[in-house]
Amino acid sequence: MNNGTIHNRGWINVRGAWIAMVVVALLLPAGSRADTRTWVTGGAGRWDDVNNWDGSVTLPGANDDVVIDLAGANVLLTNSVNVLSLTLSRTLTFTNWTTCLTVTNDVTIESGGVMTCAGPFTNNAMSNRVCLVCSNLLIDGDGAIDVKGKGYAGGTWPPNYAAGNGPGAVGSGGGSHGGAGRYGVLKSDTYDDPTAPMYPGSGGRAGVNSGAGGNGGGAVCITAAQVVVNGKIDADATAGTGGSGYPGGGSGGAIYIVCSTIGGTNGTISANGGGTTRWGGGGGCIAVLYDPEVQTNLPVPALGFSVAPGMGDANAVADIGTLYFPDSYFLSPTNLFTGQWLAPLTHTSFTPTNWCVADLLLSNTWIRLPCEGLRLTITNALTVISTDSTRGYLRHKLELTNAAVVNCGSCSVNAGALSLNYLVDPSAGVSSTNYAVADGVTMNCSGDLSLTNRGRLYVGAGLSCSGAAAGYGAVINVGGNARVCANSWVYLAAHPTNGAAVLLNMHDMAIDAGGGINADYLGYAHHYGPGLPPDTHATYHYSSGAGYGGRGSPGFRTQTIWGPTYGSSNAPVAPGSGGRGSQSYPETTGPAGGGSVQIRAEGTVSVHGTITANGQDGFSDHGGAASGGGIYVYCRTFIGDSNGVLRANGGNGRPFSSVIGGGGGGGGRIAVWSIYDSSISTRQSKVLREMPVIKGRHPALVIPCSG
Repeated sequence: MNNGTIHNRGWINVRGAWIAMVVVALLLPAGSRADTRTWVTGGAGRWDDVNNWDGSVTLPGANDDVVIDLAGANVLLTNSVNVLSLTLSRTLTFTNWTTCLTVTNDVTIESGGVMTCAGPFTNNAMSNRVCLVCSNLLIDGDGAIDVKGKGYAGGTWPPNYAAGNGPGAVGSGGGSHGGAGRYGVLKSDTYDDPTAPMYPGSGGRAGVNSGAGGNGGGAVCITAAQVVVNGKIDADATAGTGGSGYPGGGSGGAIYIVCSTIGGTNGTISANGGGTTRWGGGGGCIAVLYDPEVQTNLPVPALGFSVAPGMGDANAVADIGTLYFPDSYFLSPTNLFTGQWLAPLTHTSFTPTNWCVADLLLSNTWIRLPCEGLRLTITNALTVISTDSTRGYLRHKLELTNAAVVNCGSCSVNAGALSLNYLVDPSAGVSSTNYAVADGVTMNCSGDLSLTNRGRLYVGAGLSCSGAAAGYGAVINVGGNARVCANSWVYLAAHPTNGAAVLLNMHDMAIDAGGGINADYLGYAHHYGPGLPPDTHATYHYSSGAGYGGRGSPGFRTQTIWGPTYGSSNAPVAPGSGGRGSQSYPETTGPAGGGSVQIRAEGTVSVHGTITANGQDGFSDHGGAASGGGIYVYCRTFIGDSNGVLRANGGNGRPFSSVIGGGGGGGGRIAVWSIYDSSISTRQSKVLREMPVIKGRHPALVIPCSG
């Protein structure tokens, strides 16, 4: 590795190094005597200086047991060495990328012992890592392999917003690695091989006027027969420091372990992104390649793995990193980790796409299962809990990102989040369903579903959904009652290109004041939808607003072009249409339409909070707005009061300087059908008296929405 460039030959051959270790052991002379070599320098010193070792004229060699326990010792390892065993209770620092410590027998990192590397480093400097090959590795409690902040350095001020170092440093916001760093919306510039991660984490950007970006986490490579971690292996990044210019956090580093078995009690293995800055850094990469045939015969150890993202202010949380194991041995209801789970579901508890458990409790973790077609069956309760009642839904989640079937007895989300085919948090301001999913998610909850204490449920529609009627791309079935408490929200994203909606079925539904269902800007994406203004103007076709329940208004440049209406007033399933863009970006960007909220209740729907499906405002330079979405409620009894709001308003056109700009989006459609109406509204009562009875039910409310 030269000038900050990592060459594959410095890492991928680690499996070959394991074989070499065995060869070294076999070549030792029979009956050779092991000498104990002790470090005798109280401060820092080089391993390859004979004066630092117990009065001998030679350095420790392949037949020697090495002990580093002198108070204050910091041993600098600059070149690769071979020894018989190592006991470490002080500090051992690796320098240079190619430096590797090969130990024929045991490595014991005792309490107070730290194995680390030099760093952080820039793109133009020699990189460093911890590379260890041994027979058995034991890390005692309070012992550590610690390379926190020892990866690529963060940007330093001046200049303002100086980019960090590393392949995931893009000059703005937090660094990326296994997970994307954050700047406005999540970045996509991740890197590394999650099955054999080799790169350190990248640095975050500097701030303005002062402040340095956070450093990326370092890199750790371990090859051993048995690994026991009662302490920690830490490749976390650090946060940006100082300044009011919002420096970015670094991204988590890389931990790569090849072993026969791994165990431990209350040990932690982490490569978390740096937080507490404006822009969080992405999580790193952890891969543990144990031997499944041997590991599966052992009890699941009490180990914690984490590649959590950095948390910035203004809800600027980055994305989780990756976790890779050869099978699903570690995936159990009592042993869940923070990270995107890339292990195949091939352990004995699984069929290829099925995971069946009695109960599933996620507490203060964020786990993503991207398995295609996963069928998750929970006999009793699915529970997601966060102790962070303010922003726990951003940090602690269960995510299923592809077509899946979830069956559970009950579902409770307390301060955390349950995300079903919903790829980006709505704070990013973009349509968030997965374009690629053909068959959407189905959730069957036989009991009650509740969201409390800022809990969140995110659902994104696929192109269609097995067993559902046309026009629906996901179905949530609740056999009991659904309740959305104060400050809790359900986010429903229609498919952005074909408009398939999410259907909610339940017995009763209650939405408390301060909570609700949010489908704002979660309908058709920009340039999609039947309400898109016709592309008939030679230059300024983007200027008119999209239509739905009402026509989209002409813009300043397109005074005769309207966005057309479409859909059913009595059964509005379709979402709102997106806009065309703006003068500066007529085809590449634009506003999204309001989404689709579909509620079918056998009993009562009580709305004391908000159901919203507004279209997005037009973008810059004469940009036309998107139309409002669709809200369709079907129940036996409808209850509401003055706190209750149902809205599907079109967005506002974008002005240009002092002249009229883009046209406004048309209002969406709202229809509420019930036999008994107990809502408090003079206007609503008037509508009820005027509307005819259809198939034994009164249309309780059909309201034209504003544009």
